[in-house]
Amino acid sequence: MIMLIYRLRWASPWPLPATEATARELLSLPFHPAMTEHDVITVVDTLRAALH
Repeated sequence: MIMLIYRLRWASPWPLPATEATARELLSLPFHPAMTEHDVITVVDTLRAALH
């Protein structure tokens, strides 16, 4: 299922089966230029904990 925030903000009037299928297989990580080194470490540590 498409992430709720996208569905609420940019609702599509028609079905998007390929998008829905892809959304179940992707992982979006919060990385952007404004992140501090501490932010990056927090994301990495959280991901590492979830995978172990």
